[in-house]
Amino acid sequence: MELQVVSCITLAQLNFCKVQAISGITSSMLVAVRRETAIMEQAHTTFLTTYLNWVKPSLLALLVGVLTTIFTLIGAASNAVPVILKTLNLPDCLTYADVYRGTQTDFKKEGEVWREYAPEAVAYRYEFKEIQRTRDEFILRNLTPREPPTDSASLVVHLPVCGGTARLTEGLPERSTDLQQVWRE
Repeated sequence: MELQVVSCITLAQLNFCKVQAISGITSSMLVAVRRETAIMEQAHTTFLTTYLNWVKPSLLALLVGVLTTIFTLIGAASNAVPVILKTLNLPDCLTYADVYRGTQTDFKKEGEVWREYAPEAVAYRYEFKEIQRTRDEFILRNLTPREPPTDSASLVVHLPVCGGTARLTEGLPERSTDLQQVWRE
């Protein structure tokens, strides 16, 4: 809003000036000026200045609002990711690997079969068929004949998809043994 002084008079150390406001609609007001302080009485006040004058832009408020939004989105995303992966039947590590290194042996998928190698060996020791793949583990059934007392037909390796402890199950009733720690390559 632009103000234009129309006329002024002085009474008892106060300057009274007639001021005209120029903004779309022209209106007049009387202003009392004393020691360079203006006291303005305006006929029409806006909703914003009457009721919302306490709202002032603040850098701190803006920063708090932005940080709250970011942390809320991160929290929501961290809760949604496992649900999405489970719905799509994907492992927590997002992909299935074909090579797993272990503390004692390595497992490698070669074509339709998995093979177990001794560390740094060229020839495999045992061969397995993948009978089931879940988002948590590969279930591998033994194909290599073994000497008694091992029941090679019921021998199954549970290989964790994202790494962890590989387990060996065998026999009826089924017995489970922790085999070794494995990790993806």
